[in-house]
Amino acid sequence: MIATTTNAVRDINYSAFFNKYGMVLILVLLFTVLSFNIEGFASFRNIFSILEQVSMFGIIAIGVTFAIVTAGIDLSTGSIVALASVVGATIVTGSEGYGMTLVAFGGAMFVGGFCGLINGTITAYGRIPPFIATLGMMTAARGFAQLFSDGRPVDASS
Repeated sequence: MIATTTNAVRDINYSAFFNKYGMVLILVLLFTVLSFNIEGFASFRNIFSILEQVSMFGIIAIGVTFAIVTAGIDLSTGSIVALASVVGATIVTGSEGYGMTLVAFGGAMFVGGFCGLINGTITAYGRIPPFIATLGMMTAARGFAQLFSDGRPVDASS
């Protein structure tokens, strides 16, 4: 019985384990080391701040995951986010009141959805490969964001 147990321990495939859980282990190790070396790193405020900063990338990653799972690729996500952000921030800064925040949110969602509709239509009905269609949308969205903002930064926080 002991011989079979030691054989089972020896037969563990460490490569498969680290391929599956390696990034999680590195994240836990990094968090632990930084928590001991930087005062206040493991505080609720800092953890919430980190989650807040990476939330946009998480939302974008979910959308890109759908594109990759369906054997496509989307190069335009960053530029579309920039265009939608410029539109939303411009609406907020050009108006007064909390009601305009919802209008700005709706405007940004509309711009993002419209760009996605164009990407999907060109890919599905135009039979253009997703790489080419989204490369074109990336350039167009970046250009429209520059035109919409007159090449200046738009700050919605003030």
